[in-house]
Parts: sequence; structure tokens; C-alpha cells
Amino acid sequence: MNLMAQTLGLPTLIAGWIGLAFMLAWSIKTAPWYKLQNKTAQHVWLAMSVVIFSLWQLEASIHQGVSLHLLLVTLLTMMFGVQFAFFAVLLALLGVVWQQQLGWQAYAINALLMGIIPILVSWGLYRLGAKFLAANFFVYLLYNGFFTATLSMVAVMALSALVLSVNDILNGAQLIKDFVIYIPLMATPEGVLSTFLLMMLIFLKPEWVMTFYEDKYFNNKS
Repeated sequence: MNLMAQTLGLPTLIAGWIGLAFMLAWSIKTAPWYKLQNKTAQHVWLAMSVVIFSLWQLEASIHQGVSLHLLLVTLLTMMFGVQFAFFAVLLALLGVVWQQQLGWQAYAINALLMGIIPILVSWGLYRLGAKFLAANFFVYLLYNGFFTATLSMVAVMALSALVLSVNDILNGAQLIKDFVIYIPLMATPEGVLSTFLLMMLIFLKPEWVMTFYEDKYFNNKS
């Protein structure tokens, strides 16, 4: 979901920058930077950033200054972990803000909605699944592909609805009529596409998916 700076109040813009600053500081401090020594990993990360940027160009406008699109942030999180998924979102969003003229003031709140929230939801669900669910390929795929991606999109759109309401962009009736009805229409394709792409990566390039361990999920070895 993209928001234009002109539609947002100053408190929302400031809150976005505060959230972005905390997440950026934590990510820079804790990121496993040694992984950048691998040239292939660098190329895959850059390629996925471009893929995300390209996907975010395919959007549908539902209101002046508000547009919807798929995220694929759960897939990024499964591939790279929290920090590098976040950096990929920041890179892709630079291009989106410039291309669509959203206004640089709204960069942070868009990063919060399109990156930080789905990344944290995805990672939290992944950790819960790794702890409590069976170490099985199909469980991993359906849980981390479909369920996690779908729930992440629901979380993003729920928080977006709150932002739209607080900033008087849409009132209660408009939210239900012009926004809430899109939640299942966005969440289901997000889950299906994430599942399909995650499955293809596991079969073709499992080493590109940081959270997938062949011995664990194919051979049930701890």
C-alpha cells in the first residue's frame, strides 16, 4: 500500500520516521554483514530488490493518494532474514517514491507499512512455527508461504486502515466500502503467490532461502 505525503498529517509522518530510525539502527547493528562477502548472495539480494520494486509498480488506486499492491515481503524475510529483507524494502521503496512522486516525507510511513510491519509479523510467525510445528516440507511451505504471507498482508491493511482513519482520508463508512472489502482480495493472492515462489526457490535454489534447511525439512533431521 502506498500513501502520498500530501494526504498525511504531521504526527503520522513523524511517527513513521521515528519507527524507521529505530528499525534502521537495530538492523545496522545486528545484521550478519559477513554474508555480503558472498558475491552470489549479493546478486540475489539486489535482484530481489529489483523484483520487489517492479512488483510495487503494479498497483490499483482506490482513493486519491492511496493505492494497493502485493508485497512479497514475507518471501524476502524467508530468504534473507529480518535485516536484509528490511534493507531490500528500503532500496525498492526509494525507486517507488521517486517513480510515483509520493513525496519523500512519506518515505518512512510507507517503509513502516510496506516493510517493517510485514517483516516483523512474518518473522514472529516463522519463529513460532519453527518452535511448535512439525519439521516437514509441506508444513514449512504452507505455513511460511501461505499462512504467514496472508496474515502479514491482513496486518498491513489493518494498520493502514487505522492510518487512513486517523488522517481523515477515509471515514468509517468509506473504509468499509472502499478499503476493508479489499483485504481478502489482497491477502489471498499474496499468500498464493508467496507460496508458489517459495516452492520454486526451494526446489531450484534452496540455498537462497535462509530459513529452509534441507536436512530438517526433507529428512526430518534436527
